[in-house]
Amino acid sequence: MYTEKYFEERLTADGRRDIVWEELNRFFSAYYPKQLDKVVELGAGYCCWINNVKANKKVAIDISPIVRDYAKNGTEALVQDATELSSFEDNSVDMFLASNFFEHFIIEDVEKIILQINRVLKKGGRLCILQPNFRYCWREYFDDYTHRTIFTHEGLSTLLKENNFDLIKVLPKITPYSFKSSSIPTPRLVIRAYLNSPIRPGAKQMALIVEKK
Repeated sequence: MYTEKYFEERLTADGRRDIVWEELNRFFSAYYPKQLDKVVELGAGYCCWINNVKANKKVAIDISPIVRDYAKNGTEALVQDATELSSFEDNSVDMFLASNFFEHFIIEDVEKIILQINRVLKKGGRLCILQPNFRYCWREYFDDYTHRTIFTHEGLSTLLKENNFDLIKVLPKITPYSFKSSSIPTPRLVIRAYLNSPIRPGAKQMALIVEKK
């Protein structure tokens, strides 16, 4: 499903995106567990999120080998199917990150992944999700042919609650739909102000932070 051509077209590497992720990580860090010994990002791609997280051990998982080229700041890269977490022990991870990830799987696989995340997370560990909210981006949602399942903030919240998670924070609109350089602001203070504003013009992605019971 994810070929080099796919990454070139849909996920072009752009250093300016790093500033966006530095500010996103800054924003989300208010919801991270106080103790971060081990953090795992699923579908890490260019590792923009996990590279900015401070933790004793960081693991970036992606089916594409590009993850090896971009993992830095002490991040370990694993090239494997992110639906398979059997190599991780029970109750061994403090936080999982998932950016634009779950929508690429059929619902049955999403449920399996969530069950595995719950198994691997420590009690009180958290899952941080950023992804398109179909309620606000239905026109362009399937422009990405790899999208398999529709999610809204309400539907995803219900799914997570039914799988042993408590909702910590739900943000129906947090960022624009696309992270392509042409559609994102680059000045750091503009990004920070946008994220901290109660009104985010053009936002079509949602964020959910949930905690294992």
